[in-house]
Amino acid sequence: FLNILLVLVSWISIYITKTPFIAVGLVIISKWRTFAVRPRYWIVNVKSNLVDLIFSLGIVVLMYSTGVEFWLSQLFLATVYAIWLTVLKPKSSDIFIKTQALLSVFFGMTAIFSVAHAWSSDVVVLIAFIVGYASFRHISSNSKVENIELLSLFWGMIFAEFIWVLNSLLVGYAVSVGYVFKIIIPQASIIATVLSFLSFESVSILNNKEKSARDLLLPIAFVISVCLVLILFFSKIPQQ
Repeated sequence: FLNILLVLVSWISIYITKTPFIAVGLVIISKWRTFAVRPRYWIVNVKSNLVDLIFSLGIVVLMYSTGVEFWLSQLFLATVYAIWLTVLKPKSSDIFIKTQALLSVFFGMTAIFSVAHAWSSDVVVLIAFIVGYASFRHISSNSKVENIELLSLFWGMIFAEFIWVLNSLLVGYAVSVGYVFKIIIPQASIIATVLSFLSFESVSILNNKEKSARDLLLPIAFVISVCLVLILFFSKIPQQ
């Protein structure tokens, strides 16, 4: 009930105030349990809750950036948020952990690209680093991976470098229905998500004794295919 209430109040606050600040504040306040322990556990709890925080902030920022006139878009995003809180977030199996991490990457970066037009690239790259670090750590913490922090920091750096390049080549795909639904999906968010998928699959396969490096060929082929199709066939700048 409280999760659904959080979604509704966040949506209403954005609709009435036409700003995301109250909704962002509510999301942050909803994480109070992160600090309801001894201070020495705060850093660990913050790291463990980063994926949920990134996804939640991404959703409320997107609800704001789509514009209150596109009420169906906001309803769709609110529904996605409700499903996240009530269905996806409580699950801890491998498939759900991967889904949580990938969704945080997609919605987190989509939100950043939707509002960061005038931001310094340094800020975008820093946020990308946090998103990459958090998503990789989320996956690794659920498997028997050594040096989780080091690997997560390494992937965060690689992820941030990709975003630094993609941030200069932004292409967006508009999904719209009349005057009530419109969402712009950045090409960079799709590429960032499939690259994250490849990194997650690499961890899963290389740490599974029953699988070999050859099992990575299919994920690599899939990711390369998606990236090439997007870049070669869906990167044209509309003519004025």
